[in-house]
Amino acid sequence: MKKRPLSALMALVLSSTVSFAAAPQPDLYKQSLGIYSLSHSDLKDSTQATFVKSFVSDYQPLFQKHSKVDLQQYLAFENARLQSIIEKRREMSLKQAHVRFGVINQDKDDKITLKEFQETGFKTFNGFDKNQDGIINAEDQKLAPVAQGTHDGLRITTPLAMPMANSIAEFIQMYGGDKGFVTLGDYLKERDQQYFHTDANHDLTLSEQEYVTEFMQRYDENLQKAKAEYQTIFTEQFKSIANNKATISSKDVDAYAKLLFKHFDANKNGRLEANEL
Repeated sequence: MKKRPLSALMALVLSSTVSFAAAPQPDLYKQSLGIYSLSHSDLKDSTQATFVKSFVSDYQPLFQKHSKVDLQQYLAFENARLQSIIEKRREMSLKQAHVRFGVINQDKDDKITLKEFQETGFKTFNGFDKNQDGIINAEDQKLAPVAQGTHDGLRITTPLAMPMANSIAEFIQMYGGDKGFVTLGDYLKERDQQYFHTDANHDLTLSEQEYVTEFMQRYDENLQKAKAEYQTIFTEQFKSIANNKATISSKDVDAYAKLLFKHFDANKNGRLEANEL
């Protein structure tokens, strides 16, 4: 019997599947790992056995209440877990905002001047401007080192991540638009606008309250978007765990955890760009 190429076999499987849930796509695996890693800092050191045991145990309270879990029960459980994570991370981010104010306020006079604010912008720009020519473009991307994995062994952009540039490509996309490059003037102009927007009382300085309030407003706006995105992620994850069934059991979660670990193990040394809040 003639062997078919792997690509042909995959196409056959996909075309012949009429189901409640298609096979999980890499992005779903990444997001499943992402939400798991928010409450499990030991992901990097996991073996399949420890990962599967930990992943399944997270759902133990759910299956203690229901031996078979439907989509609505699953969503309620996941959203409760998500809310707990959000509350903890929001408190942490609020503390970090106060710390960042102190770092930017170099002369410790309890106010950030435009000069102090823009000095942090210069540092950010120079960090991405690898050839130091005052323009961030494709040439800088060529000079940038290959991204390395984070402490968790896998870089994953989760919906909870604040929208900020963590690579040259993201920086160009965020500040360069369709031009494909960013000048120092482009970037500082954006930061000028942010500074004066944050200066609520228009006294040409930023108090700690103004700085923290503006950051947390953006943070909370991002949280609302993240919650909406997670409804889709949780729904797709349930479908993948259920594998065409209307309900799931702990055995289904165990099987999904094993697939998830295989994805993690295969990609933890790869280049999966990300940032986390």
